[in-house]
Amino acid sequence: MKTACFVLMLLLTQGVYAQKDTSNVLNVSDLGDRMQISLGDSVIEFTYEEMYYYYLEKGVELANEADFQTAISYFELSLLYLTTDAQAWYNLGLCYYNLEAYEEAVLNFDQAVSLDPAFSEAYNQRAICKALQGNYEASLPDFQKAIDLNPGVGMNYHNKAVAHLQLGETNLACDLLHQALSLGYENSAHLIEEYCSAD
Repeated sequence: MKTACFVLMLLLTQGVYAQKDTSNVLNVSDLGDRMQISLGDSVIEFTYEEMYYYYLEKGVELANEADFQTAISYFELSLLYLTTDAQAWYNLGLCYYNLEAYEEAVLNFDQAVSLDPAFSEAYNQRAICKALQGNYEASLPDFQKAIDLNPGVGMNYHNKAVAHLQLGETNLACDLLHQALSLGYENSAHLIEEYCSAD
């Protein structure tokens, strides 16, 4: 599958077509950790890691341009070459999140945290997606894990507080909002004013 995708991409982007003349025969070899492509006397080799980074970087570029659907295709192509990097799974999750496909996003964040159990941003994003699906209770452990892994990020406390507010747990929420504000997360101030006036 990896070889077929790459050869198709090469043919389409470079306009190279095999002909009857043997000096123009395109040969593609899968060498285990890399591919070798030869045309006549010319030989090019690409490692799977190089292909991974090519597609990953292209996906990031497209995501930064808010072309999330196309970025998903590039991130998925990157995963044909290297499936063990949590960052590509996280990037896929972010694209699905931005397309409001929260179930798909959660599945990709699941992969990210299974590959990197210390990936606090992936826990936070997974929790946000669960909360956006109305699963506030299910979001709390992920928010807490993000806090445990990165206790200096006020946004994580704020996000968990919002989930507690949705569950009607105002006292817990207010404690978290005050912690978020003390860490410099200014967005918590208006919620403190609205919900924690007695504090």
